[in-house]
Amino acid sequence: MLSDYMAMAADPKTGQRAVAALLMAKVILAIIRSLKEGHFDPKRLPEFLKNDVVPYGGGIAVLWLLNLVDEALAPVYHASVLAVTGMLLKQVWQHVRYLFGAKPPSS
Repeated sequence: MLSDYMAMAADPKTGQRAVAALLMAKVILAIIRSLKEGHFDPKRLPEFLKNDVVPYGGGIAVLWLLNLVDEALAPVYHASVLAVTGMLLKQVWQHVRYLFGAKPPSS
């Protein structure tokens, strides 16, 4: 059972899917939060995507492609996926906490 999980975790597509799902959750929750606060502006959405979504998704995609070319880069890819996933989980959690009544983070 544990060996099945380890094989799934070592698959580079698993990391891509995790980052993509968290990025989608972040975008949806950020839109809901701005609607709740009353300052949603659809004209600012491309700027948000450019600054807060594309760098993470694009960076993971580039590292995945490099991982395909050279298997020696697999540890770099997996470490990057782990770091980005952790950061996105924190941001998604902050949005969820705020939407359900917690005070917004001070930073």
